[in-house]
Amino acid sequence: GMGKCRHDPEQLQRLFGLSSGMFEFSAETGSAIRALKDHPAGGYVADIPGTVSFEQARERIHAIFDNGFVDQVATRFLVIEYFAYNPDINVFTNNKLICELFPGGSWFTRTTHRPFKIFDRDSSVAQLVFEAFFFAFIMYWAVSLFTDAVRHHRLHGTLFGYVFDVWIIMDAVNITLFIAAFGMRWQWFQDSSQIQTRREYPAELDALSESYIRQIQINAINTVLTFLKILKYAQLNDSLNILTRTLAKSQENIVGVLGMFVYFVFAYALCGYMLYGSNLYNYRSIDQTYNTLMRMLLGDMDYDEMSKEQRSVTLAFFWTFILLAQFLLLNFLIAVLGDAFHEAVEDRLPI
Repeated sequence: GMGKCRHDPEQLQRLFGLSSGMFEFSAETGSAIRALKDHPAGGYVADIPGTVSFEQARERIHAIFDNGFVDQVATRFLVIEYFAYNPDINVFTNNKLICELFPGGSWFTRTTHRPFKIFDRDSSVAQLVFEAFFFAFIMYWAVSLFTDAVRHHRLHGTLFGYVFDVWIIMDAVNITLFIAAFGMRWQWFQDSSQIQTRREYPAELDALSESYIRQIQINAINTVLTFLKILKYAQLNDSLNILTRTLAKSQENIVGVLGMFVYFVFAYALCGYMLYGSNLYNYRSIDQTYNTLMRMLLGDMDYDEMSKEQRSVTLAFFWTFILLAQFLLLNFLIAVLGDAFHEAVEDRLPI
């Protein structure tokens, strides 16, 4: 946001082409940014094209601050975004410098640098052919899953057992994510074609960056799911299926224990957010506080930072959480798994 600006209409019109003589608000420029909280795309925008000289860019930057684009009263969030390109490896980099004001008055700063590529039609023909074959395999896999469901319904008269089988669920999620990734990849192909022909900057590059990163994230999840499904075939061997049999025997008890654990940590996440959320980055939201507490159970913590913020209650907050969550609930969870493992081993032993 922007407070009352001391505009110089002539300067803004000369440097930025702003006919209104003041900074304009755009609801569509840029992509959503997650810092202390989610910020939608858009806001007050001052664009410095990459085609201007260094002296012209410096003059525009001075004009931005001289005309009150950022003030000391109403500004809560500022991001400076620019793109860099390395022609040797055909890689772009989306660079963002983020400044955001905490509710307690301190400033949070962060930089992000995300590399991404654009699709080159001239040098990626082999890649297109491979991806076409892989997409055909995914569709064949989806059709096979559907025909298996129809066959199961004809034999048993219901889909309940089939739909709620854990391996079928993993297959369905895997296929859905692959199809979603291909959809994003197709959009990435189209955006790449547009930017190679029109060279728009930076809106097209911003869309390409988001699409490319989402593909990587989805494919990372698919990689984990694909390797986890190897455990399905491990069930054929008594020596290898001990993990799946242990989880099967402990599933009733472990669900209850995990539910209590999640509920307990959530209560402390609310408490931590109220105590430290105004000024500490790791406690800036309830979900981030929850993540911080989970990391605390693994020994990743900054006790001194917490103590400086809330000296009188940090001792009680920290040690009650560690004693109850780590020493009690986590060990109780291990005990449940240990009992189930013992039962699984006994079932395998010859009578």
